Amino acid sequence: MFASVLIANRGEIAVRIARTLHRMGIEAIAVFSDADLHAKHVRIADRAIRIGPAPASQSYLNIERIVQAAIHSGAEAVHPGYGFLSERAELAKACMQAGLRFVGPSPEAIALLGDKAAAKRVAAAAGIPVIEGLLPPPPSDSSQEPERQLSDERIIAWARSQPLPLLLKAAAGGGGRGMRLVRELAELPDAIAAARREASSAFGDGSLIVERCIEHARHIEVQVLADHFDNVIHLGERECSLQRRHQKVIEEAPSPIVGEALRQRIGEAAVALARACRYTGAGTVELLVERDDPERFHFLEMNARLQVEHAVTEAVSGLDLVEMQLRVAAGEPLPIGQEDLRIEGHAIEARIYAEDPGAGFLPSTGRVLVYRKPRAAAARECSESGGEALQGGLAPPDCDEQPRAAGCPRGGRRLRLDTALCEGDVIVGEYDPMLAKLIAHAEDRSSALSLLRSGLAQMRVIGPATNIPWLAGLLAREEVREGEIDTTLLERISGELCLPPADEPMLACAALVALVEDGRGAGRLGSGAVGPEGALGPEGALGSAGALGSAGALGSGAAGVDACGLDAWGLADGWRLDGRALARMRLRGPSREVEARALPLGGGRWRIPSTRSLAQEGAAADDRSPSGDSALPGDEVPPAADEVPPEGQRLPEDCRTDPRGGAFGLEVIATPGGSEILLLDGGTGQLRRIEVHRDADALWLVDDGTPLRFTPTAQRVARGAVKRSLQAPMPGRVLEVRAAQGQAVSEGQVLVVLESMKMELSITCPEDGLVELVNVAPGSQVQEGETLLALAPPPAGEELPPAGEVRLPAGEVRLPAGEKLPPAGEKLPPATAEMQAQR
Repeated sequence: MFASVLIANRGEIAVRIARTLHRMGIEAIAVFSDADLHAKHVRIADRAIRIGPAPASQSYLNIERIVQAAIHSGAEAVHPGYGFLSERAELAKACMQAGLRFVGPSPEAIALLGDKAAAKRVAAAAGIPVIEGLLPPPPSDSSQEPERQLSDERIIAWARSQPLPLLLKAAAGGGGRGMRLVRELAELPDAIAAARREASSAFGDGSLIVERCIEHARHIEVQVLADHFDNVIHLGERECSLQRRHQKVIEEAPSPIVGEALRQRIGEAAVALARACRYTGAGTVELLVERDDPERFHFLEMNARLQVEHAVTEAVSGLDLVEMQLRVAAGEPLPIGQEDLRIEGHAIEARIYAEDPGAGFLPSTGRVLVYRKPRAAAARECSESGGEALQGGLAPPDCDEQPRAAGCPRGGRRLRLDTALCEGDVIVGEYDPMLAKLIAHAEDRSSALSLLRSGLAQMRVIGPATNIPWLAGLLAREEVREGEIDTTLLERISGELCLPPADEPMLACAALVALVEDGRGAGRLGSGAVGPEGALGPEGALGSAGALGSAGALGSGAAGVDACGLDAWGLADGWRLDGRALARMRLRGPSREVEARALPLGGGRWRIPSTRSLAQEGAAADDRSPSGDSALPGDEVPPAADEVPPEGQRLPEDCRTDPRGGAFGLEVIATPGGSEILLLDGGTGQLRRIEVHRDADALWLVDDGTPLRFTPTAQRVARGAVKRSLQAPMPGRVLEVRAAQGQAVSEGQVLVVLESMKMELSITCPEDGLVELVNVAPGSQVQEGETLLALAPPPAGEELPPAGEVRLPAGEVRLPAGEKLPPAGEKLPPATAEMQAQR
């Protein structure tokens, strides 16, 4: 066995491999880019080597630097992980030439299977049905130089004679990259360009193939293992039908529709294909199974690597697939035969992505402010792997359950978390958005689903938006619970899976209470206190700094001058000589600005009067201070003699109204320490728990598992200020700019193409107009909200020129490409002179 292995990958993948290396007593050597200097995979490795700048093309995709790092570190082998270079034959070949073992199949097998056209021909020869499509001709079909890739013209010509929809796919890679579904011929040219661009970025090869799209199918894949002694086995199948944009979201093993007879058929087909390719190591044969006739299956591709979803197969088989890869690469035979395989229980995996479901699943970046692992329903520790199960409260940072050694006993319910995430990490747009995988293993499918939902509900990632609440909603769907799924299900129900809108006014009131209680808990309050003038500030924010305390922090010790010098009128308890003051504040919520109001009752208890959105027209004039600011704290609410009940009692029925009109529907109770806010429904008595997390300039409330950000705002955003500007909806890199200053553009026209976390997004024109400003260029890095370009209407009384034409400012002349101005005194070229005359 090897003494040391270099892991040519990052993040969760590298952490996963390092854990097995450590369990086997093998030195784990990490590589890292400048963006990953402080990453978890670097910290847990025995050694780490820098390989370049943040862009993957200059670091994790640079074969020369990977091999040099392995040589300089003294590693005996290189494990490519999954993704990045894992299916690049060039890396395997370079390792062999450098005297290193490559933990994976041979360069020849990788090259064969990495070419989707060649792989389809091998599968057909092995007797596996393949999907009809258009492939480049094989080299042996012609004595002339073969066509290396399908041209755009040939794809378009072929598509005209085919029934739609069609699927464009990158010939040199997988994972949904470089894949586009085409439903209309008019979409085809743009789809080809986008697929080629994405394939080139992800795999360094823009070659495409085209297939007939089988809709309403199920995506089934078979895990195979093969050694150098002609032993090939399969480990059963996985169901991967729940996909969005061709990216898998939920995977499980075994599939709920595959019985023993079908399992044997597809397993034998996968083994036959592996033998035909002379495959070694772990690999995955992917199939499409027709939903209405599961006995009919078609070959999709074979991935010459470990899959992201391998964890569910490990759970039900009891094998560590990374260990199997290492043993095969070291020249050992497989430790088990097909007759030894035992599938036990059911496992389901959810992929946790840094993306915002409420904003069309756009990638999300930023600092992780809060990270909490789920508690597990497992009843015992996983001592076999040197780690422990996630159980009995929040797990320590490095106690994720990991795969057991081959032959380890199984049983019970277990949660496994594969991740490299740590509190304080900064999620960047350079790499894949997947943050973690949560895997539940139980005795049956229903129990595994329940365990997974429970784990998701307990998990917290606050900062970048994630799909955790969305995943919980998906797992609750009847179709998912019953196993009635296919590859188009998420597309069909996407509108129904949107999270319900947050009750922002109500939650803003809870945020107000948390902010005020923070100040009181410090025992002293400074310029950020809730008091006269400094209370909510002249702009309705928390003091001049806009937060609790001049330092701008929201923590309990952030605000204040010494209590000896504190003016009694600055106290935050809402007490006034003539009654209790109604605390008020404007806050920016997840989607809008709202005004929060709360009446202190003492003892950490508050009442919420009616709230309203500041964006709503027709605000009552008498609800404002003389200065016109709606967030000043001077509005006194004289209480009736019996309005404030003794602490711990419910409000009397006749005291649940605001003296100005409007119901007091809720009481708010701040818990000691401020980690939680309780909302008590005055009508039903139901209690609602809201978690409170603090940031330097914001407050995060977690309501039913969904983190929502609130921050004090000093003033309203001027209406229409950016109405005609196009802002970046996500941070990323500008791939294309398809408009110039002065150009006429039409509604729906693509103006800018962005890329972030391997996802492309086209920014389209919202209405006809002229481009007034272009603020970016191809290759520019932009932040969310940054202005890309600005539009302007045509001058009054003038019509827009035809779309695509450029209207020049008065006196400006633009020459045709390649022409120069003539010497002074000479005439302009005829075409330019005509253009000038027209102006």
